[in-house]
Amino acid sequence: RRYLRFLPVTVRMEFKLALERLSVLFVHSSPEDDEEYVRPDVSDEHLLELFDIASAEVLVMGHTHQPMHRTVFTEGDNRKIYRHAINPGSVGKHGTTANYLTLEIDENSALHDPALLRVEQHEVAYDAAAVIAHIHACGLPDTYDEFLGRERVTAH
Repeated sequence: RRYLRFLPVTVRMEFKLALERLSVLFVHSSPEDDEEYVRPDVSDEHLLELFDIASAEVLVMGHTHQPMHRTVFTEGDNRKIYRHAINPGSVGKHGTTANYLTLEIDENSALHDPALLRVEQHEVAYDAAAVIAHIHACGLPDTYDEFLGRERVTAH
């Protein structure tokens, strides 16, 4: 727990692309509120507000545990670009799969075409019973059993 308390609240990465700069902001929930649920059905208007608050073209958010990749077209300041709202998903929240994503930014990346910033969602199965047994062996409470949606597994 001590380790988690000292992790950064946000992480920002800046990239210099061929034609523009790209800012990626990683947050737990949203750049506006650490408890906000930014779900896949969020309006484009609200996403644009969040991008402006974050001063970023790419937002990587969590909290809902729902995988998401949304692109939103915007224009202003002589720029016509697509911004990307991303949630990698979670481990254990929705069954026995772990979600993660890869975000590929390279010399061909650009914001004027949504396909030029590559985002790929991945899903991997894992052994929930083994995870729960390990959690018990570490002395953590049984509340994680319920979180993982499994019956209690007795640690050996």
